[in-house]
Amino acid sequence: MVKTPSSGDRISGFPDEILHQILSFVPMKTAARTCVLSRRWKHIWNSYPVFEFNESSFASEMLDDINLTNATPQCTALWTTILNKFTDVVDHRLHKFCESKFGIQTFDLSITILEPKFASLVEEWIGLAAENNVKEFHLKINNGNCTLHCFSLPQTIFSAKSLTVLDLFGCGFNPPIAKNAINFDRLHSLFLENVYLDDSTIEQLISSGRNMETLHLINCKGFKRLEISGLVKLSNLTVKILYWSDLSWIDCSGCRSLERVCVDGRVSLNCVFEDRNFPYLKYLSFFNCIFVDGIKISSHRLESLMLDECEQIGGKSEIFAPKLSSMFYVCGAKPSFLRLKLNPRCKLELQLNLRSRDRLLTPWFVQLKEFLHMQNQTKILDLFLFTEKNKFDSEEASRSSLLQPYALESLVLHIHSGKLDFAAIMDGLLWSCRPQILSVAVNNRFELCFLEFLGQTLMDRNYYRDGEMKHWQHSMKDVTIMRCDEDEDGDGIPLGRCSLRDTITNLGGRKTVSFKLKW
Repeated sequence: MVKTPSSGDRISGFPDEILHQILSFVPMKTAARTCVLSRRWKHIWNSYPVFEFNESSFASEMLDDINLTNATPQCTALWTTILNKFTDVVDHRLHKFCESKFGIQTFDLSITILEPKFASLVEEWIGLAAENNVKEFHLKINNGNCTLHCFSLPQTIFSAKSLTVLDLFGCGFNPPIAKNAINFDRLHSLFLENVYLDDSTIEQLISSGRNMETLHLINCKGFKRLEISGLVKLSNLTVKILYWSDLSWIDCSGCRSLERVCVDGRVSLNCVFEDRNFPYLKYLSFFNCIFVDGIKISSHRLESLMLDECEQIGGKSEIFAPKLSSMFYVCGAKPSFLRLKLNPRCKLELQLNLRSRDRLLTPWFVQLKEFLHMQNQTKILDLFLFTEKNKFDSEEASRSSLLQPYALESLVLHIHSGKLDFAAIMDGLLWSCRPQILSVAVNNRFELCFLEFLGQTLMDRNYYRDGEMKHWQHSMKDVTIMRCDEDEDGDGIPLGRCSLRDTITNLGGRKTVSFKLKW
């Protein structure tokens, strides 16, 4: 029952729920200090249903810098002492709260388990949280440098039927789990990172969380297939796996509510994203994935698409996305052709990573020009050049292709090799395309040398090679070096008025020099 506040103290007269909401806006330590204000505030603190316990924050109040990366026995002993005090605080407050039979809104624990006794305490706290109808459960386990195995979650967590958010890091589910033991009807968000769970456990988690809206699986191990077709309310899916992961197949074909999909890792996908199956889809991102039969997209709502170093993406791949505003396509030296029907205003960025074993010979530049014309919507071309051999013959290229150079908005070069023929790179690229903006990243000595060569070549309108003016120099009308500050929309500075070396010296935090080319 709320007592009438004393004169001048109207806040204390607010209902418990409002005062709890006020406490949620301040750090936990500050919230705890309110208990000394009065009996009323002591009651508010004791009934506050949010528990945030972080060992690092606790330790920082006792020590300035603790690093267990290369822990000595003395340091480990010191950390154990801190953990003992930390667990005493957690244990006291949790038991005190649970005596009052209040429901727990949020339980958030980050702890290092150096000894078995700490694992036993965590198991006990999980049971208390489940008994007191916890809604949001966050647990981060760090095993430190000890030789203990991965912390196994007690099966009492499955009795927490009031859970809406389950967030786990650095632990595992201990099979076998009894059939129908998991019942998370109210769960709408599941976040698992560095968690071990087998095929049976992941299947039970998915089938029990029928109302799940967000699913994040980061570097999890133990299961080989991810079948989530039954999650009809799922809107946000993120799966990131390490190269040694067991996961090899993902099926999300029945998730009609999906809006955002992000898959990162060598996992096989059979991808057909159509409006009839995914009517709300807005964002797709795939990195290092394997597309069994290419990727097929037909979506009127898709706004953003990323395809980064994926395999078997060419051939049968088709993309129809009239509202797509941005597309990022990253591949090796030879990009696979994609059948595209996009918004004409879509910003399509193509990034090619040419490794040291790749050769930039004349046929490569011919293929690049043909690819750009076939795709016909590339606005930005990013080239990362690690290759050590390149050569360009304009006569051979002209015999192979009669296409005009492709008009680009921007060409960005990243030079990571000191064995490149800079003149051949320039001739081949400007034979293939006509960029409005030519940019060079300046983060190493190779790029600095290339920038100096490029500046000299562009500034010297009488530049000749083998006694013959290059084809692109005939077409170039004017060159302007753009400002090298953070204002990309700033007016260009004519090359004749600005020393390139001065420009490089004054780069500051920005490591890119851009040339505006008029053809």
